[in-house]
Amino acid sequence: MTSWRRPLAVALAGALAVGACSSGRGGRSGGAGTAPAGPPSSATSAGGELSVAVDGTRPGTLLVTLKPPAGSTEMQVGTDASFTGTSWRPVATTTSLTVRDTGWLEVFARFRNGPTAPAGPRAVTAVVTDPTWPSDVASADGGGHAAESAGLVAPDVLAVRVASGRVVPGGTEADGTPRYDTVAGTALSTAALDKATTYRIESDDDPAYRSAQRPTTVARVTRPDGLATTGPGQGDKTSPVVHDLYLHLPHPPQPGATYTITTSGGVIEPVTFRFDPRVSRSPAVHANQVGHRPGDALKVAYVSAWEGRPGGIALPTTVDFEVIDTATGATVLTGRSTPRPSGDEWGRGDLTGTPVAELDFSALRTAGTYRVCVTTLGCSYDVELSETDTWLRATVAVARAVYRQRSGTTLWPPYTAVTRPMSFGPDTTPVLQS
Repeated sequence: MTSWRRPLAVALAGALAVGACSSGRGGRSGGAGTAPAGPPSSATSAGGELSVAVDGTRPGTLLVTLKPPAGSTEMQVGTDASFTGTSWRPVATTTSLTVRDTGWLEVFARFRNGPTAPAGPRAVTAVVTDPTWPSDVASADGGGHAAESAGLVAPDVLAVRVASGRVVPGGTEADGTPRYDTVAGTALSTAALDKATTYRIESDDDPAYRSAQRPTTVARVTRPDGLATTGPGQGDKTSPVVHDLYLHLPHPPQPGATYTITTSGGVIEPVTFRFDPRVSRSPAVHANQVGHRPGDALKVAYVSAWEGRPGGIALPTTVDFEVIDTATGATVLTGRSTPRPSGDEWGRGDLTGTPVAELDFSALRTAGTYRVCVTTLGCSYDVELSETDTWLRATVAVARAVYRQRSGTTLWPPYTAVTRPMSFGPDTTPVLQS
């Protein structure tokens, strides 16, 4: 992770009541500007209240504020509707939850009056943890476009990601009436992005960059990031985009050095990148985000990067890598990459011709959380080895997705924070749109 990247500083709030709850979306805000607030999400009943927000100082932590029903002595609070693995604890007015996933999360709670009493009604609300939201919507308040991330994809190629806004989903009213989406942020002109003369790279730590340098060439990959339905017409749709910029540098960055990238006319806000091969995040190093069981026979990460041109970005024949325990910082395994043969995939499954290297860490069989780091590039996102959670989390995620997206099923609390009437059921009148 680069030194400039902001922490999980988005405060999104939702409220629910035990027994009778509502489930609108909460607003999102962060250090780079406040995103447009969503509809109110609160309810009050004799059952009590509970609200959830993201901790802006502790990444991966949800702050939970509770107002338990009268007489309650114990509570369960978690992100699983079945409360699997969640112990009953004494009632409190505040607590916190540690979450590993980002995006749209549901939080469930229930109370009881003593160990032998039945559990009360389950309550649920939704919260969004979105560490890239502040940078992606920085231009919404009239500011400049902020980079979301920066990292090496080759020893002399720096990838910088910049978004031109994000979709703010409208959701639905309690009666099922849709609210139209909006877009937070402004479009970014690409004319300057494609010119090497737009960029200046400087460093006080690296003699090669004490005088400002420019990239030798620049490549760009632009893709849509979501679809906003902004009105009732067929043409009332728009997509913000994400730009991945590949700056080919005149000299490879040095470990431990900090670099500042500026742009002519402030097209992008200044980006500070510190290269630490044991910590820095590299977009070219890919590890399975589902994770592995410790005993899985095959555990492989990959190195590859594509900059929109046939053939991808050239890599050395082999690269050295290490697997680092994120809790201790200790190296637990080292190795060298092997090229992954493309066989006859070119033009079929392989549409880019990008070279791919395999980083085999199958010998690691100890549960824990790790990152895979290439000595000349940086590291993957964290990958977890767990005997109990790895495949369970994937199964739960898929099951929830199938349930929430199923047509002909009414969705409502306490089973999900989504409120949606039945569509195409025997008691509904189909609405056809040409």
